[in-house]
Amino acid sequence: MENYTLVHYAQVAATVVTLYDHIITLDLEAELIWSKRWSKSKILFLICRYFGDGLLIYDSLVFLERNISQKVCLIGFGIINCWAVLIIWTSQIIMQLRIRTLYGKRVSLCLTLSFLGEITAVTAFQVISIMDLHYDVTNSELGTGVHMCMRITAPPYIFLFWIPILIFECLLFVLSLRIAYRNCLEVGNWRGASLLHVLLRDNFWHFVCAFAFYAVTAVTWLTVDPRYWSIPSVFAYSMTITLGCRLVLNLCDAFHHPRGMWNTPSETAARSRDSEEVGRARTVSLQFATGIASQGLEYELDVLKESSRESSLEGLDSIQSVA
Repeated sequence: MENYTLVHYAQVAATVVTLYDHIITLDLEAELIWSKRWSKSKILFLICRYFGDGLLIYDSLVFLERNISQKVCLIGFGIINCWAVLIIWTSQIIMQLRIRTLYGKRVSLCLTLSFLGEITAVTAFQVISIMDLHYDVTNSELGTGVHMCMRITAPPYIFLFWIPILIFECLLFVLSLRIAYRNCLEVGNWRGASLLHVLLRDNFWHFVCAFAFYAVTAVTWLTVDPRYWSIPSVFAYSMTITLGCRLVLNLCDAFHHPRGMWNTPSETAARSRDSEEVGRARTVSLQFATGIASQGLEYELDVLKESSRESSLEGLDSIQSVA
């Protein structure tokens, strides 16, 4: 198969995967996002979801024209690069909100400075590489007279664009892992209360998937012909969009449709006396992690402070620090 056609098929495949995930979660989105008041998390979700869909649709269609020019090609790639970075940063901000929920002010300054450092480094790499990136308009096998815009040369250091992103993802993962480890030492179970379980589980899978896709993309940019760079890139963008939205949806769903996390009789019995406090902890955790607050928040925060003095409840020290 001709390489340009392969690239376009990859772009279409990534777009279809992302749109499919959007369609199958529309009911949750309508119930848990659109019906709630405006908040930081709602805005971040909508940016990640709808700007993300727009990015992949634009990437799939804009360069497939009969009379595309080199100027349009250059501008289009610039727009896609900036658009993609915005989506990656939005997903990371969602992750930061979750980490700040678990740690409070103790790590806020560290996260802020690290994130600003990542933004500076990524922006610098993009600006520096602009002059050394070259594009061309070439024929495609997709149809008579159909052309595609392709990268033909790139500087050897361009793969470094992904290094600050990978480093910051590692920082977020280490902070999440520390909470899980603390919880395991204190209560003998890394999962904790149901919302804490969802937080830690999704943080873990977000890191594994993000690190894998970003690392593969970086290696591809280092070792493979620039014409093929779009193949891992579009799937990395698709993964970022899908997981970024799932971070919010899963947490909201866990709160509004709670499911039992404790399967053994001993675990259930040990925690039965704390069921009311766990419920309040779920509410507080969700309100801070998603920004979707309800009435009575101040009262429940006071109750949580009182109950946490009496028992070491499922790793709730990590959540109490926010109060």
